[in-house]
Amino acid sequence: MEIKLLQLRDALAQADIRSVTGMIERDKSLLNARLPGNATPLMYALFRKFSELSEHLIRIGAKIDIVTAALMGDTDAVRNFLTHQPWLIKKHSPWGGFSLLHIGVEYGDSAMVKLLLQHGIDPNEAKQPDRMTPLFFSYKFPYHNAELLLSCGADINRRAKYGQTVLHQSMMRGDPGWIEFLLQHGADPNLQTKTRESPWMFAVRWKRLQAAALLEKFITDRTVF
Repeated sequence: MEIKLLQLRDALAQADIRSVTGMIERDKSLLNARLPGNATPLMYALFRKFSELSEHLIRIGAKIDIVTAALMGDTDAVRNFLTHQPWLIKKHSPWGGFSLLHIGVEYGDSAMVKLLLQHGIDPNEAKQPDRMTPLFFSYKFPYHNAELLLSCGADINRRAKYGQTVLHQSMMRGDPGWIEFLLQHGADPNLQTKTRESPWMFAVRWKRLQAAALLEKFITDRTVF
């Protein structure tokens, strides 16, 4: 069985619908089996944003739970789960330990994020190994999800496992709009990681020169003011 699961994961990683379908037709138990890492085939496809493969797995009967619904961006399905089983708000992804809010901010819309926050989910939760809060994953323009998180108490300067903040991570992405949003909402450009690296040093290390220049200008303007 372990070999079959490894082969299935490899086919999923290549979004090879034909191979995936063939394996599942030969062994129906693979459709909702747990792959290495503990995700189901549908969770894996959704996580990798393989839309055609995901739709195919749903058509042939893949099970949909609240984590899968969040990955699908299906706010109505998530609402239905929480209406009938409110304790599911504490559910985490079977791989990585991500909260529904972590998933919602990246794969869902503002309606889903608002729904999860209304059910009392912690905007600063970071129980997974990397210790990143949902705000780390809220970088999609026009940043409505980030605004919702901040309005509900998300800490913009909360540190992850190695001491990095959302601003550090934004330097790696190099998106000027996201960087400006964070700075305008109180991100501290002087905080350092456990290895004493500032966000500016991250930008230089990842060769995000525009991001580095933007940060330098912000610090200079603030100092002059």
